[in-house]
Amino acid sequence: MALKPNDSFFLTLGDFRCPVHGDMAIGEIGTRWKLTGRLMPGRLAFGSWIHPHNREDFMGNMGFGVHGYYLIAEQMLWNARPGTPEDARGLRGFAQWGDADPMFSGIAWHQGVGVEWVGPFSARPGDVVGAGFTGVRLGQAYYQLPASGRESSIELFYKFRVRSWMGLTADFQSIGISPVALMQTRPYVATLRLTLSY
Repeated sequence: MALKPNDSFFLTLGDFRCPVHGDMAIGEIGTRWKLTGRLMPGRLAFGSWIHPHNREDFMGNMGFGVHGYYLIAEQMLWNARPGTPEDARGLRGFAQWGDADPMFSGIAWHQGVGVEWVGPFSARPGDVVGAGFTGVRLGQAYYQLPASGRESSIELFYKFRVRSWMGLTADFQSIGISPVALMQTRPYVATLRLTLSY
């Protein structure tokens, strides 16, 4: 269910069936805006989710109402053609934060920031290049492992718009796990992803 009393505020509520843990209810409230009247849209949203039933934690204890919170902020930082709504070229930034009970969740805390540049080349207005940083605190189960606690990653990507319905994304990540002294190397991951829209 979604409510939008005006162009500035919104509220969404949903209930989802999870194959392992049963139902999950989620709600989100937020606001949208445009800076300087030049098509510089932004968004701020706060949400919460809950599994409204009993569940066993990592230590074997039962708990009711496992839940978490999150916050998302997005802002257009630069618009290549502010007077042309159909032209999406420009620079966007985002920030994310999330929190959950470490006794039930594999990831207990998350923060992330990043930027995306849509249309970095005038000849390819549909391409997107971006960079981001993510940091997480691992949940209680993972603290039993010797090289656990916190994990961070730096990501770089380039999305090629092959067709209006097809994209090809090259992605590179550098992942670090704390304490670093327990690791001999810093893992690197490179992927190539095909996306089809229909």
